[in-house]
Amino acid sequence: NIGLIMAVSLLFLPAVIQRKQFAFKGALMVGSVVLLWALCLDGQLTVAEAVIVLLLFVAYIIENVHTAKAESRNGAAEAVTVDKSKKTLWKNIGIFVLGAACLVVGSRLLVDNGTELAKILGVSERVIAVTMVAIGTSLPELVTAITAIVKKQTSMSVGNILGANIIDITIILPLCALISGDGLHIAEQSVRQTVYLDMPMCTL
Repeated sequence: NIGLIMAVSLLFLPAVIQRKQFAFKGALMVGSVVLLWALCLDGQLTVAEAVIVLLLFVAYIIENVHTAKAESRNGAAEAVTVDKSKKTLWKNIGIFVLGAACLVVGSRLLVDNGTELAKILGVSERVIAVTMVAIGTSLPELVTAITAIVKKQTSMSVGNILGANIIDITIILPLCALISGDGLHIAEQSVRQTVYLDMPMCTL
């Protein structure tokens, strides 16, 4: 997300970004990665540790609500006209349900076929996950970045990538750990690679 998509966005649409807009979110993103890295040094993310990481997500939501209220008070938020007719409501519900269904089916196809590719190519599932699957799950951010470039809105692209990274780290992994009931365990053969290469690179 940062090394490719954000870089491409800034390459095609260089702009001055207001530090105060993203300072907290940037710090929270780096902090969440460092925290996750520290908690996973033993090769697992326990349920208790997952709750700790989730608290960072709560902090992220609180900050967003506070920022939105501040912008509203200062008149920074743009007035938006919303069509509240029943026809538009049902149309939006239908599109939302369709999108959610496609997301579930697409995610299943991505994971299943990623696993099969790993077997066919004779590489570990971890390698497929951090390459093909990672690129596939970053496509929404890429589409948003392209849209932002077309509309000349760099802030949208940067904010989207920071937000996506924070949510991936502070809610997706912890929720998976909670749902499993026994936390998340890094495969023994992948601990060294994950803890000493992937996570440090993510922190950088």
